[in-house]
Amino acid sequence: MIVGTKAITDFPWLKKAAKRYPNKIIVAIDAIGRRAVVEGWQKDAGVDVVEFAKKCGDLPLRAFLYTNVAVEGKGLGVKWEPIEDVIIHSRSP
Repeated sequence: MIVGTKAITDFPWLKKAAKRYPNKIIVAIDAIGRRAVVEGWQKDAGVDVVEFAKKCGDLPLRAFLYTNVAVEGKGLGVKWEPIEDVIIHSRSP
């Protein structure tokens, strides 16, 4: 299952869901650089994606699905820095 806004904005819910369904949840992190955006990319969640990845370190999540909405679908290529930051600070299975 892929979860976005709910996972970003309600960490206690994510924690409970991950424990109930270990390694079955992918968290979709939509961001502008390192700032998570929610509700269809319309609202700044006030969450740094790297800090969020660190916070999720002990949760049995399947993966993160990171989308940098500042460049998504605009033909501007890939901005590697925020992707690398999430990878470096994420737990490996």
